[in-house]
Amino acid sequence: MIFQHHFPEIKTAFITKKEEPGLGSLASFNHTKTNQERTRVLQNNTLILQKYLSLPEINLAMGVQVHSAHVVKTNQAGYHSETDGLITRNPGLAIGVLVADCAAVYLYDPHTSIIGILHAGWRGALGRIVPQGIQLMKKEGALPQNIQASLSPCISQQAFETGEEVASRFPDSFIDRCAPKPHIDLKGFIVDQMLQEGLQTDHIHKSSECTFSDSEEYHSYRRDGDKSGRMLAAICLQP
Repeated sequence: MIFQHHFPEIKTAFITKKEEPGLGSLASFNHTKTNQERTRVLQNNTLILQKYLSLPEINLAMGVQVHSAHVVKTNQAGYHSETDGLITRNPGLAIGVLVADCAAVYLYDPHTSIIGILHAGWRGALGRIVPQGIQLMKKEGALPQNIQASLSPCISQQAFETGEEVASRFPDSFIDRCAPKPHIDLKGFIVDQMLQEGLQTDHIHKSSECTFSDSEEYHSYRRDGDKSGRMLAAICLQP
């Protein structure tokens, strides 16, 4: 699903609901309000990634996600407040986001060894988190025509029914109004933003799977509400 098989120098993770039992519970992702809780969860996530990626040692940086378009460059492990995207070029430093219907967007420029990961739900996508992440990579020396991108499983257009107050904020080309309520093509909207930023069509890899529709494989906030878990998505350069 994710493009790492083309690039052995990077490791990627997308830990599904089915894979959790063998790695450790991800339920603690849901309600982390204090610094102490976040520290505990970050440590747990780090151990899970070490096992999942078969790496003896790894560090992990994440954002305290708020559905923003805020993307940061990071050089060290830990949390970044009110952040939904990260980039780095430090080997052995994984950067991760949590998703449950939103898309995790993986970015990699093999020429400059810059990696990125973005939490892109409809709010973040409208806020232009994907262009922001690409532009930050460009500031660090990446060229858009070299950037490889991969979209994780997320909610499909068929399952993403909304009211007109949300749908009207998207271009009509990404809205299906054949049903009683409009349906948004989040994946298509994100891909279009990448193309507008200069990424090449054959460098964009998009999962066709729907988190809402597959209750055995994926968590879905829209389907399960506050009981929903989260999928951990991460990318790192080989240490």
